[in-house]
Amino acid sequence: MNVKKSHRIGISLITSKSADLLLSPKTTLTTILSAVGAPSWMVQLLVPLREAGALLPQIGYSKLLSKVEERQKYWILGMYLQFFSSLGMLSVIFVQDAIWAGVLMLLSLTCFSFARALTSLIMKDIQGVHIDKGNRGKLLGSAGTISSAISVAVALLSMYGSMTKDANSVLIVGGIAVFCQLTATIVLTKLTTKVDTQENKIKILWSENFTQFVLVRSLLAHSALLAPIFVLAFDGDLVNILAYLIITQSAAGFVSSYLWGSLSDNNAKLSMQIGAVICLLSNAVLLFGMFAEQALLANHYFIIALYFVLSIGHNGIRTGRKVYVVDIAKGQNRTEFVAGANTVVGAVILVLGALYSVVSTHALSTTLALMTALLAVGFVLSFWLKNEK
Repeated sequence: MNVKKSHRIGISLITSKSADLLLSPKTTLTTILSAVGAPSWMVQLLVPLREAGALLPQIGYSKLLSKVEERQKYWILGMYLQFFSSLGMLSVIFVQDAIWAGVLMLLSLTCFSFARALTSLIMKDIQGVHIDKGNRGKLLGSAGTISSAISVAVALLSMYGSMTKDANSVLIVGGIAVFCQLTATIVLTKLTTKVDTQENKIKILWSENFTQFVLVRSLLAHSALLAPIFVLAFDGDLVNILAYLIITQSAAGFVSSYLWGSLSDNNAKLSMQIGAVICLLSNAVLLFGMFAEQALLANHYFIIALYFVLSIGHNGIRTGRKVYVVDIAKGQNRTEFVAGANTVVGAVILVLGALYSVVSTHALSTTLALMTALLAVGFVLSFWLKNEK
């Protein structure tokens, strides 16, 4: 493994992760749209557009790339599209009409997400070509640790911005984000990444392992979908603990990312399984609070502690999954495996999100119980996954 190349890839991962955090639809973009007076239904579309938009197009991109050996030019194109889309999202602050401001935000975010789908797919190729097995998890873990440290500072800045209600704070955050995007692009501009397109001899899509992985990943995706449930379970003023939850999530990433990365280099499947067990334990304790000791739900220390445990488990699942898909195949086979899986999972997340939004309006505890059961099924089925090493 070329050390200089690994450092450049690491810097690109850190800065791109930081940009994602700074322009998160859960925090910054929601704050911007709310500040300009956009309708609540537009605000509620931010997270689904960001998550699904970054997954659904990947099957189409894999076909586009199937005969392209040198992939870096498409990655650079995707990064610049994200840069200009980010400028579009930030310019919403200067739009006087609330509806048009919302339209500009949603269109810019859609463009950003589609571009992110392309760069995310090709980044798997970049890691697969330039980073050896046994080092990919450590690289992701290190990038996650540093990005988490940055996110603590961002959370503190968000607390200050929310107190001053100063639009300049949002512009500063956005300016840092687009600077990070440019940095991520520049450091990898001259890194040539050639993928063997002639190696596409294995029927990857809908093979037994592909189907198993899609099913397991869709079920383990509940580790991310669970986060709002933990927040909404708090029996008190959410405004008082929101910033602490952001810091808690960042702290969980800081203390666990490198450990999960190291474990994933040895056994990515085991990382997903241990992460799932940790998430299930946090769910079980929250369910106990909901059904037996509801007084605990008014204790913000209780919710924050459980959210920390959930975040630790989610990081294990996420890191293990990222390393697994890079290690399980090579060349164009890897591209098609990642793209096909992400497209299907993106559609599943949309359906599950709609289902849970309906169920949670009637009973939050029922939603948590259902999600816990499906996460447990995903954990059990993970033992049938093919070993990636």
